Amino acid sequence: MGEREDIRRRMRALVTSLSLLCALALASATAASAQFAEYSTLTHISRPSAIAAGPDGNMWFTESWPEARRIGRITPAGEVTEFPLSFATNLNSIVAGPDGNLWFTDGLSDIGRITPAGEITVFTIPGFGDRQTDGIAVGPDGNLWFSEVYPSAIGRITTSGEISEYPLPTTGRPVRLTTGPDGNIWFTQYEPDAIGRITPAGKVTEFPLPANGNTPYGITTGPDENLWFTERESNKVGRITTSGEVTEFPLPHKERGAEEIVAGPDGNLWFNEAGANRIGRITTSGKVTEFPIPTDNSTPYGVAVGPDGNIWFTEWLADQIGWISPEPLIPENISSPWITGTPQQGETLSASPGAWSNEPTSYEYQWESCDGSASCFAIPGAEEKSYRPTGGDVGQEVRV
Repeated sequence: MGEREDIRRRMRALVTSLSLLCALALASATAASAQFAEYSTLTHISRPSAIAAGPDGNMWFTESWPEARRIGRITPAGEVTEFPLSFATNLNSIVAGPDGNLWFTDGLSDIGRITPAGEITVFTIPGFGDRQTDGIAVGPDGNLWFSEVYPSAIGRITTSGEISEYPLPTTGRPVRLTTGPDGNIWFTQYEPDAIGRITPAGKVTEFPLPANGNTPYGITTGPDENLWFTERESNKVGRITTSGEVTEFPLPHKERGAEEIVAGPDGNLWFNEAGANRIGRITTSGKVTEFPIPTDNSTPYGVAVGPDGNIWFTEWLADQIGWISPEPLIPENISSPWITGTPQQGETLSASPGAWSNEPTSYEYQWESCDGSASCFAIPGAEEKSYRPTGGDVGQEVRV
């Protein structure tokens, strides 16, 4: 309040015919920058990929580099612990299971389980040949559901390790999965591009996307009870209703790389853009905001909501784990706002916001009429940057 009053005192303009108090009140300024933190992994070349919130209040992530072969854990304060695996793997996804453990796919033919204490158990899918296990998610039935890129199937594993497989009706390659608001499991697939749905009983339905070659990738349930997904090659974010109606939202940058997506605690969707080195946010109405990551060429990959309410992400090429606060930074005044124009009836007055930190994206204006005793009222319809005083303003103080 003190800063605003100081601005008002400095912007007072008085003339004989009309007394105008020109003060600029800035409301609802939204910042396009945000608070970041980044932490290095312990292994020099680890290539962290997927990330998930664990049942222990920490974040857990996979390290996909073949020579690394580790599951990592990071506390909200940034303390990292790594748990090496004793078998060949190309680690992909990780998720907190209903049994209080973390479950992960190894990129081959195994599903892994790690306790919060670091004890690892591996369950091998029966049969011959690598399945190229990819995404994994908790289903509405309390089991873990996972994708098999080859031979185009969705799998299910109970917390005791019993495995079932459900082939897809097409040769599509399934990638990521999530539980939908309708009690089914939804997944992305490419070749051909589609969004798939599988019931807990194993019935599969596929909804083709408008075009092929866009590579749908990450998927999550949004706060609007629709499914939201990314298209990696075309750099779009898509939305599909539970009845199969698809809407696509192009992203500002054309570099490929929108991959993982998650529903944030702020009612928006958050995603990574590997090619643009940004974390993106999209509202349920399709408005996109992008936030550059402090480390150049870090290649963001996994995205997840942490127990601290921040959006955590992995930086594949930089070998780092980071977070971004979903709360925008509050703009702070750098140079004072000012009013231009002659304070007389019929003359146009214009408000300039001055300079502010943290890149505010919008301002709201409301011109007010005051009687000199600190009693003011909003002038109806005077909500633009400029205002032309009328005869009713003569002898009054006018401010914005």
